[in-house]
This record gives sequence, C-alpha cells and structure tokens, in this order.
Amino acid sequence: MCHTPTAELDFFASLLRQDQCFAEQVQAKGCEHCGSPLHQAHYQRKPRGLPPELRNDEAYARRYSFCCCRCRRRHTPVSLRFLGRRVYSAFCLLMASFQGCFETAAIQQLSVPKLSLYRWQQWWNGDFKQTRVWRALTTKLQPVTRLPDDWWRQLGGATWCERGWQMLGALLPLTSQSSRYFRMSEFTQNL
Repeated sequence: MCHTPTAELDFFASLLRQDQCFAEQVQAKGCEHCGSPLHQAHYQRKPRGLPPELRNDEAYARRYSFCCCRCRRRHTPVSLRFLGRRVYSAFCLLMASFQGCFETAAIQQLSVPKLSLYRWQQWWNGDFKQTRVWRALTTKLQPVTRLPDDWWRQLGGATWCERGWQMLGALLPLTSQSSRYFRMSEFTQNL
C-alpha cells in the first residue's frame, strides 16, 4: 500500500471524495433515458481488503447508485473504490495482483485467499486484455507481458498512491455498466 498509515488513509479518503463527486454528477444530469430526476438507491456493500481503520466505516459500505423516479432505470456511477461487483476494494485487487505479492505482510494482513489472488492475475492477463480499456491503453504503453506489473512500472507517479490513483482512474469504465457519462479518452490522456 502507501508508505505511511496517514498517507494510506488520506488516499482512501480521496477515493471516497471522488466517488461522491461522480455520484453528484450523475444525479444532477438526471435520467439518461427519460430526463427525469434520479433518487438515491445506494447499494450496501461489505468491501474486503481495506485497512483496519476503514473496515467498519459506513461511507465505505455504500456503493452510490440512483433510480429514475419515472422509468425506474438504474444509474450507477463509475467508482474508484469498487471494481464492478467484486467484494474486494478496487485498490486491494490492484495491489494484491502483482506477481510476488502473495507472501508480503501487507497482503496477508488483508486476508485475501491465494485462490482469489491467482484468479485476479488470470483476469488481468486474460479477460482484461479483451476490454476497451486495455485497447485504449495499449496505444499509450510500451509492450506489456505481465499485468498489472508492467503497466505499473510505466506510470509516472512517484508514490504507490499516485500510481494507484492513475491505474484506478484508467479502470473507471469497467466499474459500472449503467453510466455512460464518462468517456474513455478522459481517463487515458494522463497515463
């Protein structure tokens, strides 16, 4: 994770703040199908892979989502904290997927089963390479043989938190099937 506990908590707080901004943008635009107002219909989550200080934080137990008051269609904004329906936090999935991380103390503290770690590595090097996110990233990266390790090494951030922010930002389109408010180019231009 990040080098100091304070930096780590600041990082997770910044992810939460950005998710709140995404949620406000989606709600302000209204229903993309009929234009009606959107009402809160957040999902309760029990995310795994968080620092101990955040495991019981109610803000982290909520995935922002909205429902149209007329047509009842769901509008779930993109998220830096959650990668789709996965139960582990997006940052945990990212950090724990690096080759050689299986035995580190930080990963053991998160209590991620080895089977999940292997499954995540298979996703990075299999299904992920079929996504539009990966196709957009390949135009900006040097050749990559092992994900996410090789991608991580090519990022310009000085700290784990900066690089994590960049990678999570690039993965945003994968975090929600219902939100069309975000364009892929917005996420890959700074990578």
